[in-house]
Amino acid sequence: MKRRSVQSLVVIGALALICLTVILPPSVFGDGNKPASVTGKDQLVQALNAAYIRVLDSGKWSELTAAYGVGVVNIADCYPTPEYALFPTNPTGLLKTILDTRQIKVGTYSGSLGGSANYFSPLNDALLKAIMDELVKAYSLPGPITRIPVIVDPPSGNLLFTQLNSGVFDITDLNAAIGGASRGWSYQADKQIRRYIARFTCTVMSSGQYLQVKNDSPYQTMKDVQASKDNSGNYTQLCAGQLSSQLANAYFPGHTVDLPSDDINVCGQGVLEGTYAAYVHFDSTPVKPGLRTINTGIVSGVPIWVAADADQDQDGNADYLDNCPTVFNPDQADADGDGIGDACDNCPTAPNGFNRGTCTNGDSSLLGSFCVSNCECGTDGSCSMNQEDTDKDGSGDACGPIAHIDIQPETLNTESKDQDEFVTIKVSPPAGYTADTIIPESVMIADIGGNTTNIAPLKWKIENGKFLQLKYNRSEILNVLRSYQLTGSVEITVAGRLTDNKPFIGSDRVTVKGK
Repeated sequence: MKRRSVQSLVVIGALALICLTVILPPSVFGDGNKPASVTGKDQLVQALNAAYIRVLDSGKWSELTAAYGVGVVNIADCYPTPEYALFPTNPTGLLKTILDTRQIKVGTYSGSLGGSANYFSPLNDALLKAIMDELVKAYSLPGPITRIPVIVDPPSGNLLFTQLNSGVFDITDLNAAIGGASRGWSYQADKQIRRYIARFTCTVMSSGQYLQVKNDSPYQTMKDVQASKDNSGNYTQLCAGQLSSQLANAYFPGHTVDLPSDDINVCGQGVLEGTYAAYVHFDSTPVKPGLRTINTGIVSGVPIWVAADADQDQDGNADYLDNCPTVFNPDQADADGDGIGDACDNCPTAPNGFNRGTCTNGDSSLLGSFCVSNCECGTDGSCSMNQEDTDKDGSGDACGPIAHIDIQPETLNTESKDQDEFVTIKVSPPAGYTADTIIPESVMIADIGGNTTNIAPLKWKIENGKFLQLKYNRSEILNVLRSYQLTGSVEITVAGRLTDNKPFIGSDRVTVKGK
């Protein structure tokens, strides 16, 4: 068995689906072997990325941003290489709904905000339209995709992401930067980092951040402003617009940051009059004569945000990645590597989860034994992956008695041909049982080095009334070791059943030599 961990306000009204026959140009779509075969909301992210990359490649991005000069930059986290940016084939879920209805709900802030808050609004609108137009071309839609604005009021990053993840709208416009509060790396801190709370596309546009100060001020660097204090020893006051507010508070702790609605005039004049030490702004051009700019070296990038997956237990792991989707376990600990987290595993010390089940139907001699597929349970067999607990004692069947086993020889050589025909395994019965309570033919070599096997014993006998000695075909074991190129210390696990129908397991390690 390959042991691995499985990695996790208002509801959208139902939209009538308009069935369309979509012709998929092969040059822009991936096949089943390429990343374009993603599913879920990841499809929408990939489609938006592919569309944006074509906006870059066509020169449209440069055309639309030219009027903003150095105020808008491309941070190049996605290159203009459409041949590597394929649109998803067979759209499903949210992407399919958007394509079928040719409508997309876009979360945005009210246009009533004053000052610099609306500076990028025309560009915001133009870039989103260009991206939607590329979707229309890629999927040969019969008309444009209509963007339906959903106003987030009051303007708040927290409200924006809450409503996005609640399905109030499909995507955000270019209002929310990738940043976010981060206080250490605990789970609660991670929840404040926007990268962790929603999906995001390529960075569609970015802007630098500057400090506008008086020409004759002593400040030459960002650090000078960060350290600046007034005559009373208090940190100086700063001024910023809505688009730079969170950044100003994060990078200038201790300073009071005013956010006037008419920030361009109020902040600029306030710096000249000495009310503010600096104006935190996204434009390098001074807003008033008598001011100069200091480049902070900070660039604020804005993607299109798409909702995260459902996370029922709110532990930061999406349900489809969460090994305990209904139990809070942010660390995803899984001691036995069976794909079910320790927090919800009824047998955390033995693998009885997603990767290994229990035979609940089939040949009578195999009932209760470990399995990976139905065929391992015999005629009409049924392999259940539901962590069976046959005796209802609260401990999974695979947690049942542990036997002590001893494997001989202790060293196996995958290259040598001069070896005994058998590998011998001595099984000492679990506590409270005797050797004759072990069903010999049920004792399979179930796992070699983390790889599922199903090697049956060839012969057996009880020795001294104390343990069961079983002989296994050495060639079968060596073939597994060779196939998975296992060397060094390798764990071998056996699984069997007792006469009271209770499964048991046991393991020992051998030294494997060879290439």
